[in-house]
Amino acid sequence: MMTASNFLEMADQLARRAGVQDGIQSYFQQHRSRLLGMLDHFHLWEVTHARLLEIGPFFSYTPFLFQRQGNEVSVLEGNDPVVAPLLPLYQEEGIACQAVNLLRVFALATDGPGRLPYADGQFDAVVCFEMMEHLNFNPVVFVRELRRILKPGGRAYVQVPNLVKLDSRIQLLLGKTIRTPVDEYYQFADYNCGEFLGFHWREYALGELVDLFSRSQFQIEQACHVMSFQDRTQCGLGRRVKRLLGQGAVALVPSLATNCALIARKKAED
Repeated sequence: MMTASNFLEMADQLARRAGVQDGIQSYFQQHRSRLLGMLDHFHLWEVTHARLLEIGPFFSYTPFLFQRQGNEVSVLEGNDPVVAPLLPLYQEEGIACQAVNLLRVFALATDGPGRLPYADGQFDAVVCFEMMEHLNFNPVVFVRELRRILKPGGRAYVQVPNLVKLDSRIQLLLGKTIRTPVDEYYQFADYNCGEFLGFHWREYALGELVDLFSRSQFQIEQACHVMSFQDRTQCGLGRRVKRLLGQGAVALVPSLATNCALIARKKAED
């Protein structure tokens, strides 16, 4: 079983091989503590000998972790060229990767219901970390497809930002938006290099996430709030105090935490 330090060392090596250590690797550096926390929370360090699909891993390097733990790993990415540096590495490591335009698959389908490019009951597990908030179409069709491609008894591990976290409530009280700023919509209005997935089109409160999966005939094995912070090279006194106060508030009111975590199982009798 790999350790957290092994994983971080592996991520640095992969970044050098991909030639992104001075660029998009900053994304991994900002989010690595949260990523490690979710791997711990879901006990994914212990998953072995499974057919596993990760959707939208971006530069998290988790598919390489799962593959080196002895799993048969597939990756589904959006067709944004920003992920192109990782595609040769997936091939070299024996990880099957497909890049598709999910909007075209699900929202713009003209020849029947949209389908993920996998067979019924193909996977033991599907991992979606901070991915579903980027979907810009009806999420019900996506969740139904997760259920279709899972084996009976297979599990979906899902983590999304919490729509009603403490920061969002404060923003609303101050009369400010919690949505993507309009300025960013203008910034990427003419982006035509692929499927742009940078925006959070739809975040979820935990109850909504549970409802979404349970009504698609999943059994909810775990649903909870998880607190995490970005890794920053500099964290001033003001931010440290804010984080301490936030942790105290979450200890009293868990629904103020930053993330929602869900394990949903396809019933064995299905």
